[in-house]
Amino acid sequence: MSVPSRSDTALRSTYQYNVAGRQELITDSLGVDSYFEFDAQGRKTKEVLNYDAGVNSGAPSGTDDNQTVENEYTDGFMTKLTAVMAGVGTQDTIYTYGTTKGASLGDSKISTGKLLKTIQYPGFRGRIGCRHLRLQRPGRADICRGSIRQCDQTHNRHGW
Repeated sequence: MSVPSRSDTALRSTYQYNVAGRQELITDSLGVDSYFEFDAQGRKTKEVLNYDAGVNSGAPSGTDDNQTVENEYTDGFMTKLTAVMAGVGTQDTIYTYGTTKGASLGDSKISTGKLLKTIQYPGFRGRIGCRHLRLQRPGRADICRGSIRQCDQTHNRHGW
């Protein structure tokens, strides 16, 4: 018995692995490829959606081919996500970790270097949108009920 070819009635995805045993290429049931690169610690450093090595040598081309996102890590935490766009440049999303315990209303209730503090999104017309995260119930991290305050790209403030 052999594996059927891809068709409208035989949907299947295939997975290709690199020498380290990590997924390097996924072809979905529509025949669209996604390509991945990893660092020595096994963290994803690059993801290319709608990957086609024959278009612009696998680099972003200005079409929907080779949509590329790169990740950077510091001390084991993802600190930057970069969207690479042909002809436009890059857009960075920055992740900041660490909180200091404060006494004022709105301050963090705990002090730690491992809690995600802010996410800075690429802004519209050069502005940066920033989401501030705050854990409400220290000692109950398993529940993770917290409030989120967000300032979007147009500087409107939101809270949950």
